[in-house]
Amino acid sequence: MSHNQRLTSHLKRAELALGNMREVQIEKFAERYYHGDWHEMTISDLQAQLIQEVGELAQALRRPWNKEECIRECADVANYATIIADVIRQGK
Repeated sequence: MSHNQRLTSHLKRAELALGNMREVQIEKFAERYYHGDWHEMTISDLQAQLIQEVGELAQALRRPWNKEECIRECADVANYATIIADVIRQGK
């Protein structure tokens, strides 16, 4: 398989993985709606939340396997990383 074929295959898998997570991430964003606008949070606060979510994911992975719980925790981590990127992009 050529480099271009491997790259194309890799990107297709990435698109599928991102597509699969999109719905879960949107659900998790809706659940955190009551937290308010993340642009009002400091980068330090967002970083602390991200670290907390990584810890929750680590705990979920250590417990007896619960696929849905692990996927939802992955969505939390991805969402906080996305929020931080958005705040940085906006120049805060």
